[in-house]
Amino acid sequence: MKLAIAFAILGLAMATLAAGMGARASGGRWLAFGLEAYLAACFLALSAIYAARAAGVEVERILARSRWSPLLRAVLLPYLATGVIALLVARGLGLGSPFRPVAPGLYAGRIPFPDERGRLREAGIDAVLNLCWEFPGPSGPAAGTGIATARVPILDGVPPTDAQFREALEYVERWHAAWRRVLIHCAQGHGRTSTIVAAALVRLGLAEGGDEALARVAAARPGARPSPSQKAALDRYLSGSTPDARGRPRGS
Repeated sequence: MKLAIAFAILGLAMATLAAGMGARASGGRWLAFGLEAYLAACFLALSAIYAARAAGVEVERILARSRWSPLLRAVLLPYLATGVIALLVARGLGLGSPFRPVAPGLYAGRIPFPDERGRLREAGIDAVLNLCWEFPGPSGPAAGTGIATARVPILDGVPPTDAQFREALEYVERWHAAWRRVLIHCAQGHGRTSTIVAAALVRLGLAEGGDEALARVAAARPGARPSPSQKAALDRYLSGSTPDARGRPRGS
């Protein structure tokens, strides 16, 4: 709910600025008015999305399947563009590898760029799980490359639901049983990634509990740590989840 409130405050602030600008707009001021109104719509849409999620609505699936999705993405373009710019800046500054091994056959990372497909193949990664709701396209590899892809969209900064945990882990367990090397990623490879990877480590019997699993993720990918709410969701999910038998040894 904190993110819903924050986006609402930003949206109302921009709407107030737009209303003031519109009242005296002339000439070039119309451009400023349009930009402020556009940003207000973007922030208020994000507030509504996060508020619905806080109320228990699994908005990610609704948005992904809605016929209004293209229109909504147009409204959210400033938010999406900011995410892309942040990724490009982080890559340009060399802030970390796009993915790192956490356990044999299991990798954690950020969303791969299209020109990084070769690095996936070099690492032997042949399955990619995308946790982004904001970037719904293929996770770097295109169809036909022999890399299995799946998507379990989760809002940035919020804890996964039990259903999202289950769906994500079903993919990971299926690929692990097929001896695939799996990359799990969100946008930057931090909160969502660390939460789901930690759950996978415990579920596959590669870690004794959530704390050990998160320590392994952080050691492999510094900065990959869940928020307090994501950590609480992980602990709650694991408390009711029975780990499988320890996985077979695999090549790293």
